[in-house]
Amino acid sequence: MNQSTKIEIIDRNGWRREFPLEKTIVHIGSDPRSDIVLESAHGVGVAPLHAQLIATNGGLGYQLVNLGDADILLGLAGDQTLPPRSVAKVVNGTLFK
Repeated sequence: MNQSTKIEIIDRNGWRREFPLEKTIVHIGSDPRSDIVLESAHGVGVAPLHAQLIATNGGLGYQLVNLGDADILLGLAGDQTLPPRSVAKVVNGTLFK
């Protein structure tokens, strides 16, 4: 894995944080066992297992899997959506809400 690879997560209130991607599969959700834990204070509706990032091409690209029941907004403006139980290709620097 490339040590500079990271994901930035932004909630609907503007809270934002970067997380390094150090594993091939990264679980994101409100469950304390998730690799990236998003507490309910950062947005109502964060599922215990909300999303999953799967490294492809040795960590040069990623697949984002929406495991929740709500759309995930992609891009700086949130102009793209990832519906529940869908997969999208994301690259280093991609923002999602």
